[in-house]
Amino acid sequence: MTLHRGTATRVYALLLSLSLSCAVVGAEEGVKRSVPIPFSGLTKSLGEILRARPALNAVIDSLSFSFDRIVDGTLPQSFDCDAELGEYLSQEGPLYYESLAEIIRRSLEESIRAVGSGAFAMVSASEDNGISYIWIEVQCESAVLLPVYVETADGRLLYSFAIPCDLVCSLSLAVRVDSAQALAGGAGTGVSIDVERLSVRVSRPEAVEEDEGEGDGDSGERFPAVAMLGDDALSAFVSDVFVDLSCEWTLRGETTGDGEDAEAAPRWIPYERIAAGDYEWAIWSMRELAYTVEVDVDPDSDSGLIVARFDTDDQPSNDGLVITFTDDSGSERLQIREAALSAR
Repeated sequence: MTLHRGTATRVYALLLSLSLSCAVVGAEEGVKRSVPIPFSGLTKSLGEILRARPALNAVIDSLSFSFDRIVDGTLPQSFDCDAELGEYLSQEGPLYYESLAEIIRRSLEESIRAVGSGAFAMVSASEDNGISYIWIEVQCESAVLLPVYVETADGRLLYSFAIPCDLVCSLSLAVRVDSAQALAGGAGTGVSIDVERLSVRVSRPEAVEEDEGEGDGDSGERFPAVAMLGDDALSAFVSDVFVDLSCEWTLRGETTGDGEDAEAAPRWIPYERIAAGDYEWAIWSMRELAYTVEVDVDPDSDSGLIVARFDTDDQPSNDGLVITFTDDSGSERLQIREAALSAR
């Protein structure tokens, strides 16, 4: 699609050649944000908005898992190509929305290589009745290890292991520019933003069914673990693993339709509201973790097997984290003194 000269060119030149300063904003816990983000050029401002999201951890009592560290190390949040876009728009000859989209896509991919992730980007741009749209999608899929460390409060048992998991990070956002409003107003006027989704999910791969019609739940695969029972170092294995650590940030404004159309339609936030700090993040998260650790106290005997089971669905409300500890004498619940959870 050709981007015609005249009005559209002047609008983009106005929006994309601005280089106003913008303070870096730290993130805090919570769902509402009231931090002003002055307009500092179109793509640069998008990066500032993403970095201003609230911090979000998957907290299982004292066990905390940082989604922000994964996002910061996986998805690009700085892809300032305003100068390059302005240079393209000022040249002689035909101008095309496809070329604008390609400039943004290349900038995103350079940022992706900078963080060393295997993400890919898709960008499209178009115009409808004097309104210009830019759509950006970024997704990363990779394999990660989820290290787990647990020590019981009585010092009886300590174990650590790593769970192979799938990591999926995705970003979906859109920009709308009203040409008439942009020409009549100042910096950022006529620009609306929709951050539809910034999400992270760390999960166990689905079980591979060995026989058709079977294989419900975990495939029976076991992972090696290191265990200490008192002062004795013992071999151990982990099985019955379930992992789903997920989160999603959404920055969306008023709907533009009714009923089902309202849910599917972008919810544009005018940049004037973002610049004034008049916006809100919606946050959703899921944290489910379960596993069984089997410690073989006496490999030469059929007895002496110790089993420790952890499940987020089987935790006391106010008494800290516990595991179900089973040996030859029966089962009991042991409180956890120290636990750690991360992803790499």
